[in-house]
Amino acid sequence: MRDYALPVLGNKAVIEIQVEDILKVLKPLWGEKSQTASRLQGYLEAIIAKGLHGARATNQPNPAVWKNNLEFSLKSPDKVHTVKHHPSIGWEQLPKFMKELYSLNKPKGSRPDAQCLAFAALCGTRSSATRLMEWDEVDLKKEVWTVPPTSDKKPKRKSKQSWPIPLSREAIRILEAQPKEKGSTRVFSTLNGGEIYDNALSSLPRAIGFEAVAHGFRSTLQNWAKAHGYSKDERELSLQHKVMTGTEAAYDNEKLIPQRKKLMDKYTSFAMSEVSKR
Repeated sequence: MRDYALPVLGNKAVIEIQVEDILKVLKPLWGEKSQTASRLQGYLEAIIAKGLHGARATNQPNPAVWKNNLEFSLKSPDKVHTVKHHPSIGWEQLPKFMKELYSLNKPKGSRPDAQCLAFAALCGTRSSATRLMEWDEVDLKKEVWTVPPTSDKKPKRKSKQSWPIPLSREAIRILEAQPKEKGSTRVFSTLNGGEIYDNALSSLPRAIGFEAVAHGFRSTLQNWAKAHGYSKDERELSLQHKVMTGTEAAYDNEKLIPQRKKLMDKYTSFAMSEVSKR
């Protein structure tokens, strides 16, 4: 809304906005940034609908609706959107990758970005949730990190509900090695106390010779677990993917935590097999 809609529509009253204005916003994005454009169209439709509901001209059609309107001027989103897979390494390469990644953190504590990526790779967690995780989300005694749902207070967690992540011994060791800065609640920070950004994590694999990004290590975990006989539920739940619905979901209170803990421990042992004992 800020970057694409407001520069075009910001000075217009809702009842003044026409289809041509909406197309002026969406057309430049529709081919190259189709997902963003599709979401933006939905936001505009909802916002304008609410604005028109409170306006005098309530019978005015919404210029941002898709059906029988924008569909005549724009290609269907599913025809322009192509899925782009995040570059990832094969699971067979993981021990070598972890060895190279850990070699960056010398002297110890000098590369919090490398430690943050190592934690995300071992836990199969999303970059944003890992980079922004806070100490109140971690229970070291129970060996679990509970990813909170996205909220104003906890933004960018990319989770609709609280989600427990069982922690391996190495994941806990990484957490225990992070300094607790006065006045900061964040677990992973740069050496000067700032936020570690996604680009910093995603550039690390290429810097040490691996064609991958931070998010791609979720695929590495998925493929390793599949190759080693873990069930689909265990694999999907380990990646925070809700696989059960209806009655099954009502009884899925523990989210297979004991089984996932075993999976994570085995995965970590494999991943760390070439890293020298510290």
